[in-house]
Amino acid sequence: MLILNVSASYADDYDDLARLIVEYDNASDKVRVANDFMSKMRSEGFFDRQVVFNDKSPLDSINKWVWYWAGEYYLDCQEYDKALDYSQKALPLCSKAATDKSDCLGLMSIIYFRLSDYASAINASEESLAIDRQLGDHSRISSSLNTIAGIYLASKEPQKGERYIIEAINHSTMARDSARMAIQYGMASEIYHLMNKNQEALSYANHAFYLDSVTGKKAKLGIRLSQIASAQMALGMTDRALASLNRALPILQSNGQQTSYGICNNQLGELLLSRGQSYEAIKAYRKALDVFVAKRDLYNEGNSRLGLYKALKASSPAEAITHLERYTAIKDTLYNKDMQQALQEYDAKFRNEELLLENSKAKLKNTLTLTIAIAVVLTMSIIVVLLSYRYKTRRRRQMLQKELLDSKERFFTQITHEFRTPLTVIHSAAQNILHHAEVGSDTYQDAGHILHHENSLLELINQILETGRLSAGASMPLPLCVHANIIGLLSMLCESYSAFAADKGIRIIYAPQNDEVEMDFYPDYVKRIMQNLIANAIKYSHSDSDVLISSRIEDNVLAIYVSDSGKGISADKIDDIFRPYYRDKDCSIAESTGIGLSIVKLCVEAMHGTVDVYSVVDHGSTFIVKLPIVQSDAALQYGGGQQIIDDADFKSFRTENVDDDIAAGDSRLRVLIVEDTADVAHYIKLQLNQDYSYFFAKDGEEALDKAVEIVPDLIITDIMMPGIDGFELCQRIRASELLCHIPVVMVTAKVKHDDRVRGLQVGADAYLEKPFHADELNVRVEKLLEQRQLLREKYTRMMTAKIVDTHHDDADNHDEAIEQVNEPERAFIKKFMEVLHTAMQQGKIDYDDLAYAMSLSRIQLNRKIKAITGYTTTEYILHIRISLAKQLFDNTDMLVYEVALKCGIDNATYFSVLFKKYTGLTPQQYKARPRD
Repeated sequence: MLILNVSASYADDYDDLARLIVEYDNASDKVRVANDFMSKMRSEGFFDRQVVFNDKSPLDSINKWVWYWAGEYYLDCQEYDKALDYSQKALPLCSKAATDKSDCLGLMSIIYFRLSDYASAINASEESLAIDRQLGDHSRISSSLNTIAGIYLASKEPQKGERYIIEAINHSTMARDSARMAIQYGMASEIYHLMNKNQEALSYANHAFYLDSVTGKKAKLGIRLSQIASAQMALGMTDRALASLNRALPILQSNGQQTSYGICNNQLGELLLSRGQSYEAIKAYRKALDVFVAKRDLYNEGNSRLGLYKALKASSPAEAITHLERYTAIKDTLYNKDMQQALQEYDAKFRNEELLLENSKAKLKNTLTLTIAIAVVLTMSIIVVLLSYRYKTRRRRQMLQKELLDSKERFFTQITHEFRTPLTVIHSAAQNILHHAEVGSDTYQDAGHILHHENSLLELINQILETGRLSAGASMPLPLCVHANIIGLLSMLCESYSAFAADKGIRIIYAPQNDEVEMDFYPDYVKRIMQNLIANAIKYSHSDSDVLISSRIEDNVLAIYVSDSGKGISADKIDDIFRPYYRDKDCSIAESTGIGLSIVKLCVEAMHGTVDVYSVVDHGSTFIVKLPIVQSDAALQYGGGQQIIDDADFKSFRTENVDDDIAAGDSRLRVLIVEDTADVAHYIKLQLNQDYSYFFAKDGEEALDKAVEIVPDLIITDIMMPGIDGFELCQRIRASELLCHIPVVMVTAKVKHDDRVRGLQVGADAYLEKPFHADELNVRVEKLLEQRQLLREKYTRMMTAKIVDTHHDDADNHDEAIEQVNEPERAFIKKFMEVLHTAMQQGKIDYDDLAYAMSLSRIQLNRKIKAITGYTTTEYILHIRISLAKQLFDNTDMLVYEVALKCGIDNATYFSVLFKKYTGLTPQQYKARPRD
């Protein structure tokens, strides 16, 4: 099979071939059209021998050859969907001849490869290889093995490709096919280079060079030298690599091997840059860039632009940034393909199996229904009488119990709320004194003490209230239960106490045995349990010690261990510590109230678990909480709309497959979560609307890259992260022309007043403390997104009004609409308007050129415009065009087609249709309308 590049001079001939294929599919005289097609294919060099059909030729045979070569033709034209369609039609007709079937499968494997469907490509190649092995043809076997090795090389799985390429070389050797051997030696070099076995890579590249030299394949020598240079560079042989590249470049250039010439220049640029020769490296990268831009080779263009960024960032930072932005845009284009097709196929299979199961159940149910109907009718009357009596008795007992428990809860609620009002006044007065007093003065210190004890008292009151509520559990609905990875919540709770413990010289260490534990649990109860146990462990530990927390699965329960090295608990008091308000008379800790552990016990029992403690006096205590993996009443709590998060959601962060969800067609709101602990990040996701599309980053630097790539609707970030922290991340977002409109929510364990103020100063829209309240985070996120939506809707209404109002000044209206957005967004829109008007003056608008002029990718531009205006780029440009057209009709005598051209539309009829659609008048009616 030949894969040819179609030059401009052959364009008409190729159009003729496409016409003949369409004509054949609809022709009554298929023999004539088939002969014309095969003759044309031969003249274009697709094959050498002459193929002629006659009236006695079987139709299946004619179809087979026409469809097979139609597949080859469309593959050559890079119309891969059509190529796959025709090759699939030809395959069943090739079953009688093994060689034909092998050829067709080989063609399909290449098509699948071009479509990046590597799994299907491998399957087709393996099937073709099996046929070739049966035929025993070394040349065909070698070719199939070579194809499989090439697919694995392209899919970055060189270990799998290694054995195929070695076997391919063996068969080429037996077939004495030196030309193919040279190609395979070169591929083996690339495979070993990717495996970081560069000594083997260099050896195979040298073998390939030798074979091409002795067989006179001079055009191939440049490629071989490039492969040799790759291995030499990896081995640190920079002088030899430089010599190899300098020999390769003129060979590649003189033989017109432009792609290889560009790749070789990229290699040269990388080598020169590593040697500190930036000026020479820039020249090499520029040569490579010219080649790949002309050939529209985005992958290699990206490598060139990244190299130019590195080479230019010291001497010409502005130009370097331009190349970096283009490189980012290219990444956005290249890496948006996922496994959606496979998921759809799996889903369809699952649904079919589910349907069959349901049908089977329905048949069985119909059979059983008739059998048991009479028995049910006879027993129902007896059961109804018994249940009615039992229900009335239980109902009466429950009402009495509820009245008792309600009165108990009301007492705790009322008495604790009575304390809140004076505490609020104390808090406000102390804050006011602290704000006005001189830092370090006695007054300042006194105010600080007041606030400290006010917080302690408020916390005590809250615990008393909580004890009353939990003790009256029968009158309280259970909080929302979720099925998720509990390790994320435990990690966040431990992290939230790290700073507090560090102030006391204590280290919090959490070491889970399992990275993921999927179970039913009540997040509110788990938070109360862990907060009280960790706080107690810190309270009773001495300075320069550790609080050790671990978790593991034991007999279908999750066991959580919290250990400290404090004063311990004597054996005769262990049974009392979980009683409400119990306090050891020998306890020297003034803050102890005897409430925390009673809350722990009540929460654990509410989740059908157990809590135990093992302690040695003067050597510390270990609390053990055991919670069942499955809650018996959990299913009742899922009905409130809470989605259960499955394994795939949690594993996506670890495997970096979240992203992506960045398909241009995905209209869901995008939320970027920046958190260096994967479990905490996914716990945050669990608390939010599951209809959103979520993305993750582990630090500020990755977050900036991902934000530029996806342009999210909202960002939730931690503050304490390696590298760029949350404060700097927020500053950079606010300084970015592309990202400045995005709301930012900070969720952090840094709870000091100064940290909160700094977060708001750098541009955060909300600041929440860990561990956060899920409902508060949810409301903050929803309201921020709602505010953005209201701004977009207001902008959209004003823009729409200016289009349909044929008597209004459009320029003023547009300026008024722009005034609804903030200054950075206003600057962006004005810059876009300038670029757009320049493009319209030059003729037809090219959307890719518009994006490039804005230093963005087309997807990024569309998302930015959509975020500000509520319109897609296309819709927004259309509004601007209509506005400009109205101004031109009002102020000039230009004809309709002249106005259309001024608006960047080269079809006057299409322009007239659009104009009437948006103004209600044709251009002529608009010009002839009465004016005020």
